[in-house]
Amino acid sequence: GAIAERCGELGAQKGKLSVVNQLPLRKGMGSSTTLVIAVTRALLGQDCRAQALAVEDAVNPGNSGLDFAVIWEGKPVLFRKNTEPQPMNLPANLLENAMLIDTGTPNEATPELIAWVRDREQELLPHLETIGECTERLATGENLQNVLHKHHRAQVALGVVPEAVQELIAEIERAGGAGKVLGAGARTGGGGIVLALGNKEELISIATSMEYSIPS
Repeated sequence: GAIAERCGELGAQKGKLSVVNQLPLRKGMGSSTTLVIAVTRALLGQDCRAQALAVEDAVNPGNSGLDFAVIWEGKPVLFRKNTEPQPMNLPANLLENAMLIDTGTPNEATPELIAWVRDREQELLPHLETIGECTERLATGENLQNVLHKHHRAQVALGVVPEAVQELIAEIERAGGAGKVLGAGARTGGGGIVLALGNKEELISIATSMEYSIPS
């Protein structure tokens, strides 16, 4: 594929490479960047950050750099544009009451959504700032459920949470939980993966009643 071809241009030897993947594809989980890093490390060695980043920029043009920073480090990082990622210490049990819900594949690709939001950047600036503030709040130890509430509403204001997914998260909130779409979200189609927080039995009941699946 394109990743292996780019690695070949950077000096990787030819051969057969098999990839085993358990991440949902095209649903906001960083699967394409994960594949870039896994393949470049397999073909070019562990110390290939610059080469892997070049492949990422070629394969996923317009990427923010966030997925790459987190996946390369293999741990939470505080990411700000044009600065080096900083380690982010989060509680080990932060996601103990969380689960993932698969709401289907978005109709739009991530670059398309990013371009659509950027075209309206001035209009959407308050909501973009709210999302940035949510990161800072999480870094300073604010309750995750409160952060998810704020983040979700900002994403709705951006227009990247389909109505059906808004209904799912509204049901989760009525049950005392919280949720938000991961990744860039969607305008139409599925919303990708939702991170949901709450009583797991109730979350499963809500998701299955709305015909959404729980990734294994």
